[in-house]
Amino acid sequence: MKKFLAALLFLVPALGFAADAGTSYSGVWRAKHNPTQFFVVQEKGNQVLLIALPGVEQSGNTLRYSYMGNRANWMFYRIGDSDRRDLDQLKLEFFSDTSGVVFPVCDTCTSIGILLEKVF
Repeated sequence: MKKFLAALLFLVPALGFAADAGTSYSGVWRAKHNPTQFFVVQEKGNQVLLIALPGVEQSGNTLRYSYMGNRANWMFYRIGDSDRRDLDQLKLEFFSDTSGVVFPVCDTCTSIGILLEKVF
């Protein structure tokens, strides 16, 4: 997992999202109650990229667990195709610069959000 995180830190800037990533939410986030679940948040202007690393690690498909959204409503939509329709849309809310929650948004799901804490 450490090698994967290190590789991802080099990949995300190459995508062009780190040019003005001086915002406080950009970085690597960890699930508070499951320290092996990581998420990457990268901002550029109003656009935000969210990558759910547990899904990427399980499937090997980066786009399947990558989401694009914006700072206006912090709603994210899956970039790649997947058979998991319950995870096509995510909502991200921040409590502070170092804590937040992510949860799926769908008509049929009732889910408790994943509490997040910023690693770096």
